[in-house]
Amino acid sequence: MKTVLTDISLCEGELLPDAKAADIYKYIKSLASAGIRYVEIDRNILQKLRKLPKGIGYIYRVTRPEDVDIVKIYKFNYALIRYSDLFKKIRPDIPVMLEMPFVERAYRQMLGFAQSRLGGRITAVRFCDDFGYKTLGEMRRFVAKIRNTIPIPVDFCPLNSHKTALDCALKLTFSGADCISFTVPQTNRFARLRGYITTLMGVYKIRPDKIDIVGLIGAAMYSDCIFREVEESPREISVPFFSMTSSVNADTGELVPLIPDFMPFKLRNVEYKSALEKMMSKTELDKETSDALVEAVKYYDVDLCSDSVLYGKHKGLKN
Repeated sequence: MKTVLTDISLCEGELLPDAKAADIYKYIKSLASAGIRYVEIDRNILQKLRKLPKGIGYIYRVTRPEDVDIVKIYKFNYALIRYSDLFKKIRPDIPVMLEMPFVERAYRQMLGFAQSRLGGRITAVRFCDDFGYKTLGEMRRFVAKIRNTIPIPVDFCPLNSHKTALDCALKLTFSGADCISFTVPQTNRFARLRGYITTLMGVYKIRPDKIDIVGLIGAAMYSDCIFREVEESPREISVPFFSMTSSVNADTGELVPLIPDFMPFKLRNVEYKSALEKMMSKTELDKETSDALVEAVKYYDVDLCSDSVLYGKHKGLKN
């Protein structure tokens, strides 16, 4: 897998009021060691840090005309300019990544207009959109068409408008997308890096190139120290017998468990064990014998211990 990964958490996540500059610095260092190629920052993050960690590329989000001078001083890889800000007539003499929505049949004209406003210095494009639900075949054709019509790198930033961001990110990866943007903390708007890596490794048995798990764990830990996580109600649903590590089915919206984490055996046998105990209570067996029978049966087939069998409601197989 050669898709480049970008972290946009520091611009899209909600920082805690008491987030320390040292922890933000370590967060970026962890992203670098994890193998993330670029991290996006803005004026607020730059003012907090003063000094930027080495070993990772930087995308600086331009929000004011004077930000252009900051980009030149720090020699960032890209100055990110949103399409909605083009009316400000920002004309930077630096590499620009243009962020824009994906509009079918019009994105080339939109890109041409942006280049005329920015002096033709656009060196990368970010499409920030939900892209609609696509099959893998449709996504491959979609990516191939964009690569054939846009001669510069394209960063895809899937929105989670319809709970399909993770599904979209995975299919973009399998379709050979140049770059995909993620957040580490939960934001409800974008695909999460944790879920993406977990799904690739746990479901598809794929380990992304140059991704270091230790660095990824470090980034997740520092993320908990500096970001306020947004609660997402579907994740609070109790999934019987499974852990809460789950994804969302893009077709139905239902939770899909990724890592089975079965609960202790006793909890899984409450129903039939109680039925067995009721039957035992009507016999004249001593407690030691009854306990031995319960212990022996619980390792046998669960169906043999159901109420329908124990109380004669099931009359055998029917033709």
